[in-house]
Parts: sequence; structure tokens; C-alpha cells
Amino acid sequence: MGAISPSSLPAELHLLRAFALVVTGQYPAAEAALVSLERDIQTLPDDERRGQLQSGLFFVKVNYAFSTGDYDQWLKFADRIPDMLPESPLFYNLNYNRSEPLVRRTLFGLNGAIPPNTDIIALRMVDIMNAHGWKQSLFSQYVIQSVAEGYFEWDRLSEADSLLKEVEKVAHLKRCAGLYVPCRITMARCLLARGRGEEARALLQATADTAREWGEPRWELPLAAYEARFALADGDLAGAERLLKRTGVSPADAPALYRETEYMTLARLLGARRKEKEALKLLEGLAALGARERSLITMVDAAVLCALLEWQRGRREAGLDRLHEALAAGAANGYVRSFAGEGKPMLALLRAYRAKRLQDGGDGEEALAGDGALAGNEAPGSDKARGGVSKAYVDGLVARLGAELEAAGVSAAGDGLDGERLIEPLTDKELALLQELDRGATNRESAAKLQLTEGTVKVYLSRVYAKLGVSSRTQALSRARELRLLD
Repeated sequence: MGAISPSSLPAELHLLRAFALVVTGQYPAAEAALVSLERDIQTLPDDERRGQLQSGLFFVKVNYAFSTGDYDQWLKFADRIPDMLPESPLFYNLNYNRSEPLVRRTLFGLNGAIPPNTDIIALRMVDIMNAHGWKQSLFSQYVIQSVAEGYFEWDRLSEADSLLKEVEKVAHLKRCAGLYVPCRITMARCLLARGRGEEARALLQATADTAREWGEPRWELPLAAYEARFALADGDLAGAERLLKRTGVSPADAPALYRETEYMTLARLLGARRKEKEALKLLEGLAALGARERSLITMVDAAVLCALLEWQRGRREAGLDRLHEALAAGAANGYVRSFAGEGKPMLALLRAYRAKRLQDGGDGEEALAGDGALAGNEAPGSDKARGGVSKAYVDGLVARLGAELEAAGVSAAGDGLDGERLIEPLTDKELALLQELDRGATNRESAAKLQLTEGTVKVYLSRVYAKLGVSSRTQALSRARELRLLD
């Protein structure tokens, strides 16, 4: 039996097919389907069915204009939207997310793109939907969630909070994990940004319990990865490692984009363990996948981590190159939290970038734009911009990060990139063994001095290497001097 061609479908199914093509990002096919469908509808009798199809066609066109970034066209449609919304619930109650822990990482969330005024347009659409009785539809709530995630990235946390509370209520009522989990993760990220890490982790744990109750165990993996990320931010490397083991990811894997959260977190853990090469290999794979799928959020996240890791291992110029990639991609969309969330190491890297890569890169730190996003770029030819990255944007990030660190009681001075914190504190015996290494003692001599067996000395050495994130005596001594453990 031959395949059914799209042209042989009833108009209603043809319309749903066009909508599916839009929401899955198949834009050339969607455009062709819309042209064909509009032509076919014109041949139908002027009756109720034709009116319903025209309303559906208009709704799909509105979504096509927004998804492809044609905001001028969307605004031309805007005045007609209230009179042209279709009555059928088919368009409004689809679950647009089956696997992504952030809606912004889906096509519905424009793959992380949040150019200026997208929130205004999106919320105007929601207001129109609400006025027609679709306030609690999944379509409206996914739009609101996407805007809330954008507000988080722009560091407009209070505005994100108010939207998230609404989404949380509806998503829980409808038991929609694809909406509920991203909502709760974003709420937890807001808590962490305010320095409330313990509450953030508790919120993620409760969300995992709910996902299990709903028979949605697949969401436990990204939730565990986010909790591991929060543990890393709190310096709990052992806890992060335990959590990440639940996900089953490994440095030997070829990373998959649908498990980006887990692999990004694994790269962070490897970096904390001073295994930069393994971390960078994972990140390069993710960056390539992100570029192929045009996922802005993936490309920025990967470039940010690569920049920090390159700088950490002493490849300063490579670190600045990767930071430039992240800044160039993030600037047009006003990204803030992707940089501010990295704390003191990112502050040092941004300062170095400003001093070395931006002309007229003095110490002045300009105020942020009034709308909460950072100030826009100067013209590309300006002496204050380089490759689409403006001094105003970098100054804004530096100011924001410095203020955030000071508010948290962390000094903003120093480079912050040489690992001021041990993976785990050294015991007195381990510190004594380091002193023996420093004076050139062999294992046998160290054992005699410390009244240990040679076997125990070897065990202690392994623990010292692990805690310092090194693999040899020479590296251990160098790292110990950096941390002033031998003073």
C-alpha cells in the first residue's frame, strides 16, 4: 500500500500537519504547506467549516511568523488575532516538551534566542488567549514558561518568579511534567542565584519525587544533573559525583544533545577534578551538536565552560578566544546569568578580556540598561566594540558580577581562577606527607618518619593526588604551593 501524500489529506489534517511542521522547526516544508493549504481553503464552500479552517490557518501563520523571528509580520497579524483565534482545542493543549529540562532549549523556546521585545510579543499573545478562555491551556503556559526562563537569563528574577508561580500551579493541576519540571528547575535556579543553594536542592529533590509519582521517571536524570551542578557550586564535589552517577554518563561517551544537561554537568565535575582535557573533549562534541542544530543556548554554555577550563589550565589566549565566542553569541540576546552564574572565575576572565581584547578597556564599570537586560552593542566599527561584543555589555557583566560577589561576602579581587578551594580538606597526616614530599623523601623514608607502612603511604598519596586534582608528585607539590599548603 502506497504512502499517503500530504495533498490527499483532508484539510483539517493538512492544517494539523502544517502546525506540526512549524513547532518542529521544519520551516521550508511548513511554508510550502501553508501556501498549499491557503489555496485549497479558497476552493471550499463559504460555510462554517471554511471559517474554522481559515481561523486555524491564521493561527498557524501567527506561530510561523513568531518562530522564524519575523516579528514585523507578527505585529501585522496582531490586530486580527482576537477575531481569528480557532475554537478547536487541538492547537492549544498539545504537550510541546517531552524531554528538555528547559523550554528555552526547545524549538518552542526558540533554541535559546531571546532577542529584544520577544517577551512583549509573547505575553501579548498570552493576553489574547486568556481573553478567549484559554488562560490555562498548555500553549499559553508554555509561552509563559519560555518568557520566565528568558527573564531569568536577563537576570530579571522577580519578574521570572511571578510568572513561574502561575505556571507551577497549572502544570501541577494538569500533571504535565514537560512543563512542571522546567518550571521547578527555573525556580531552583532563581533560588541559587540569590545564594539559597540548600533550598534550591530541596526543591529539585521534591520535583523528582513528583515526577516519580506521575510515572515520569525519565525526568529524574536531568534533575539529578542540576542538583549535582548546585552541589558543585557549593563546593560539594563528592555529593556532585554521587548524584551524577545516577545519570550513567561517562567521559568516554559521545555526548548526545538530548542529554546535554547531564554532559554539561559532567564537564563541570571533570574541570573541578582538574581533568580539563576530558572536559574539553565533551564540550567540543556538545558545541558541534549545538551548531548543527542552531541551538544558541548550547553554544553559549559550551563556550563559557571551555573558556574557563582553558584559562584554568594556563591557556590564557585560548580562554579569551572561547569567551569571545560566548559573548558574541550572548550579546545580541542580552545574556546575563550564563556569565554571572560562574562567579569569581568568570569575573576575572571578563576583566582580562576587557583589558586585552577591547579597545578603550579601562576600569570603569557602566550601569546596566534600565530594562534589566544589559546595554546593547555599539556599531561594529566602533572603537569600543570587537566582533559584535561591546564594551558596555562587558562592563555591565563585570559590574553585575562584582556586585553579586560583594553581596555574598566574597572578595571580587584576585583572579579567582587558580582553584582557591580544595576538593576535600587534607588531613593532618596528608599534610605531613606533603611536607615529606617537599623535602624530597622517598616513600620508605616518609613511612619511617610518619610511622606508617609503605603501603599506607601509597594510599595516602593517592588520596592527596585526588584531593589536589593531580596525578604526580611534581604536580602535587606545584598545586600545594599555589594553595599555600606548604607555608
